[in-house]
Amino acid sequence: MEVLCKWHVIVKYILGHEAEEKFLPVMTCAFWLNIVIQSLLYIIYIEPNNVSLSSELPKILIIIFFFSSMGLLYFAVNNNRRYQVAEKWFTSLNESYAIQIKIIVGVVMLLSFFTLMVWALYLM
Repeated sequence: MEVLCKWHVIVKYILGHEAEEKFLPVMTCAFWLNIVIQSLLYIIYIEPNNVSLSSELPKILIIIFFFSSMGLLYFAVNNNRRYQVAEKWFTSLNESYAIQIKIIVGVVMLLSFFTLMVWALYLM
């Protein structure tokens, strides 16, 4: 849970949100996580095994997974003590190290999002 809080804090500062803002970074992290995991599932399992996506079960599972990941992230950042530790960790970093972390996390999220999504769409 601490890792989720730290990730949330980093994403919050990448996006330039206020210190009190928690909801929009939760939505950003949940959206990214869902696209990446669903793309990986499609690339690794669904495409090679010719699993049909025309039934209702995959659609229901996708929706359940999205809301569960949102709930998990919201639960992780809603613990004030744990969140304050993550916030203090990030704000206590020196400026250049904080910028490096933001760039690394942003680039990894951006590249994984677009690479996996385009790859999964190409296979479709």
